[in-house]
Amino acid sequence: MFAEYKTTIPAIGGVQRVFQRSIRIPEPRGPILLVIESRDRMNLLHHVFSKSIDPADYHIVRETVAAGDWIYEPVLAGDPQRTLDFVFVAEGYTAGAREKFKADVDRMTEALFETEPYSRARSRISIRAVYRPSHEKGMDEPRQKTYKKTVLDAGFNAFDLDRYMLIEQNHRMHEIAAQVPYDVLVVLVDSARYGGGSIAFDYCVTTVDNGRSTEVFLHELGHSFGGLADEYYASEVSYNEFYPKGVEPLEPNITALLDPSNVKWKHLLSPGISVPTEYGKDAIESLQAERDARRTAAAGELASAREKGADADAIKYIQDKAAAADGEIQTKIQEIRTRYASLADKVGVFEGAGYSARVCTARRSTAS
Repeated sequence: MFAEYKTTIPAIGGVQRVFQRSIRIPEPRGPILLVIESRDRMNLLHHVFSKSIDPADYHIVRETVAAGDWIYEPVLAGDPQRTLDFVFVAEGYTAGAREKFKADVDRMTEALFETEPYSRARSRISIRAVYRPSHEKGMDEPRQKTYKKTVLDAGFNAFDLDRYMLIEQNHRMHEIAAQVPYDVLVVLVDSARYGGGSIAFDYCVTTVDNGRSTEVFLHELGHSFGGLADEYYASEVSYNEFYPKGVEPLEPNITALLDPSNVKWKHLLSPGISVPTEYGKDAIESLQAERDARRTAAAGELASAREKGADADAIKYIQDKAAAADGEIQTKIQEIRTRYASLADKVGVFEGAGYSARVCTARRSTAS
């Protein structure tokens, strides 16, 4: 979360913030040295903090994690040391919503097991859930001036992006989750609004009652559990050069293509496919820019005509002319997409990922 914040305009302007982060390590059998390092813009590691830890130290707090919360265990695949353990944590579910939380966990579990690679590993995945009721339903929505008293203080508008939801009560979240064994932490928020978020190798969060909630869950899980990057670029984000030019991204599913002969997924490339893989992106973007310019011009012409008191026929003429021009461009865009339709199931090196038009990903992306 801090790494994301560092690329935002407030951070670049010198605004300092603090974010909680829980460090989870296997319980050591003897004294260890815990070292925390951070990566710079070139992905080089630098020392931040180190501390010797002796598991026999009496200063270590050994309180029980049990907090009286309701524990639900729908799928137990075996010894937690040999299984992949998911925990769903309730956020914004009120005291009377326990059964709804249970049903939501079941629905998300079903979606998980219908998706590869989780479906093939189903026999080795355990699912548990922890329910702690909130005083109010939902989550904070700052732009809507709506604030709810909830267990984890989940809120949209993370980094001033309205659709992005994150959790800043990281310690509390992990304390609640720690009542069961877990490798993967998922927070479910009782809301119908579309959206969610995730922090790599930490947690993901999604609302549950939107028509696309299961899709958001699986997408965000790819970030939090798999450490995967976003495979889109034509979208509003708060980051500024999240992936610096000339630096190879760490995520396994995108590349800056600094060495075209050694793409990360070279062994998966479809036979005979070009690198980078042409799929009409530049031509489509050019047409979309032309379409947007024409729409803006038509809107101005229409407003001017109305201001001058033009009659209905004149207004309809302007509207019909704009619609015809729009349809012509849309037809050209569709022709390009049809021309490259055979690439839909191919693995190549397609430009447009990681919020950048020139970063590449393995599967075909489509400009909006």
